Amino acid sequence: HTRSVCLPSPAFRSHQMMAFRSVSLILVGFSLALVSSVEMEVCSSRAECERRGHIKKDAFEALPLDEIDQRDLLQAKPLGSLKDLPAKTSPITRYRTRTFLEMQPYLIAYGSVIGCVSPLASCYQLVKLNPHVQVPFKQMLRLSFAILPQQAALKDAQMTIATPIKKYCNPWAAFALIGVLQGGLYGHSNVHFANSLGIGSRPSLSSVFRGVGFAGSRDLISQGFPFVLAPVLKEKVFDTLLPSKSPNSWLSGLKRWVSVFSMSVFGTYLSQGLHNSQITMQANPHLGYVGALKQVFAVNGLAALWKGAEARVGLLLIVAFLNEGLLKKAWQPVEVSQTKAKRTKPAKKPLVSKPTPAAGHVKGVRRGSIGAATGPATVPQAA
Repeated sequence: HTRSVCLPSPAFRSHQMMAFRSVSLILVGFSLALVSSVEMEVCSSRAECERRGHIKKDAFEALPLDEIDQRDLLQAKPLGSLKDLPAKTSPITRYRTRTFLEMQPYLIAYGSVIGCVSPLASCYQLVKLNPHVQVPFKQMLRLSFAILPQQAALKDAQMTIATPIKKYCNPWAAFALIGVLQGGLYGHSNVHFANSLGIGSRPSLSSVFRGVGFAGSRDLISQGFPFVLAPVLKEKVFDTLLPSKSPNSWLSGLKRWVSVFSMSVFGTYLSQGLHNSQITMQANPHLGYVGALKQVFAVNGLAALWKGAEARVGLLLIVAFLNEGLLKKAWQPVEVSQTKAKRTKPAKKPLVSKPTPAAGHVKGVRRGSIGAATGPATVPQAA
């Protein structure tokens, strides 16, 4: 059976848009305060920057600049004078993490692209879980673009808050916390679509973060599987079938990417049941965790375990390219200074005027004492 879709009144939509903008501004302000409280760390060398985790080791050449400088100094010849001192021509570079304002161009671009795609995927999944509602694709597209500014701002806030979480937290705790933030972003879309399409029981903005247990568990699976199993798949399968000579070759990079993406797809399908349960819980504020599980399986059967996962896989493919093009640049450290050492010259001695020798003195020796000072010793005569 199908039923007609009842759209809400313009007054309700205007109040809803104002509430969405308020939530967006609150989250952006919270992210600003959080990032500004994190101290900016400065690294004195590339090795220190790699040790702190600001950059990956394979992002730079094998031999750091400071090691090259030490090698050149050890190979220097014996010095004959101060003029022969070798000048250090290699640049001395310091690195630091990007500030909030420096990351924003990349995060805003990332959030704008995701804001065009992610709401459409959420609308597709919500309609997929409620087969009694038939929505044309043009209507889904129009409803998705109606919340593009809010989704872009919320995505920017989510990635800004996630930056210190990924840096300072345990990886598994970071997966769960970022999953909760991502669940709130999905919840913003689900509340909008549920009210616009008449699905569920009129959820409000208080339902945005409902089902955080489902959200954290979902990302523990979808992010944890690539984190644990992708290196194993690359080493045991792809490196055995397609051995590569260098770890920095294009073949090694392709094997790494295929391993991560394949494990991400597997984790996405495996966690789709949790995602569908959170969607149902957000669209129906009166349902708890058990009630949401009962309803989603009563309407969709066992298909609720994988229904709509193709939308998340398509979104995952887009995110993979955006990570390479935007997020890595946003999180890459920048150079603090790059100066070359100048050749140091010996300081000139100040000119001091010598005093004129007085009469009766030759180079500081009295004229009458030359013989006594330089001649043979005289023997005293007897009286």
